[in-house]
Amino acid sequence: MFASLGVFAGLGLDSGGADGVPSTIREAIYYLLIGDPAIYEAVDDRIWPNGLPQDPSWPAITYSISASNESRKWSGKVGIRETRAQISAWSRYQSEAEALANAIREVFTDFNGQVGDVTIEDCEIANELDLSERPATATDQYLYRILLDLTLTHRDGA
Repeated sequence: MFASLGVFAGLGLDSGGADGVPSTIREAIYYLLIGDPAIYEAVDDRIWPNGLPQDPSWPAITYSISASNESRKWSGKVGIRETRAQISAWSRYQSEAEALANAIREVFTDFNGQVGDVTIEDCEIANELDLSERPATATDQYLYRILLDLTLTHRDGA
């Protein structure tokens, strides 16, 4: 699916390893998100690590890594990592946030494969949370947020 990464040509991406391809799970998550046509059509390049910028346009996606650990045996490291990641779909409209969360779910549910130099062996959506925010004072507009909590088993590139 992402063997050649040609799908990213012309998107002006500046993340990735020395060859411009993902070499970490964080980069692979970004590439999986921006490389999906339904997600890209909905958010364009409004995909940010760790949090939203000030005064963003909607809809948008944020992603972060909350934990990562390496599998070990008595003989030492085995090169496999298990990473917990959170991906949030944001919008001013509930239906739009739900549609975006569905598109994210489609990309990551049971995904396995090569993304650049990263081999994802398994991906599980461990939890889903509705974290919508009440309207601020003097407004009646909610901010809808659906958070998907993922567990990814992977090998990062060398």
